Amino acid sequence: MDYRIPGLLPLVGYMFSDFDYSGKTRHQGFTSYVIEPRFWLRRDSSFKGLFAGIYGQFGDYNDINPSRKYTGHFWGAGISAGYLYPVWKGLALEFNVKAGYRNTEIKEYVLNQECDRCLDRRFSRNRFVLSGFALNVSWRF
Repeated sequence: MDYRIPGLLPLVGYMFSDFDYSGKTRHQGFTSYVIEPRFWLRRDSSFKGLFAGIYGQFGDYNDINPSRKYTGHFWGAGISAGYLYPVWKGLALEFNVKAGYRNTEIKEYVLNQECDRCLDRRFSRNRFVLSGFALNVSWRF
């Protein structure tokens, strides 16, 4: 018995960034994990053309400027939609947009001479956001 759902392709992703800028006085870093089952409108298992999906995401981040440091964790869930256009053999272009609910826990630290990394406040944000927009170049083996 075949338990596969025609047109369903689960996507698992990992993102990492560790970036210094403005003469190394500012820093942004994050780690993110995503799972996104995609439902392709073409049911022929070619996995190209229009798709819709649902996603779950979680991760952590650091944002440092000369006077403050923001760090914390986030998680979110929502819907996605996109289009995958095959260019040549395994090469493809993909456009993808995601929107949904995001919960972010934020710790704000003060960075100065009197107190290096003193926790100033802790708060959280819960809101609906445009959580992703991507133009990907991919190769399928």
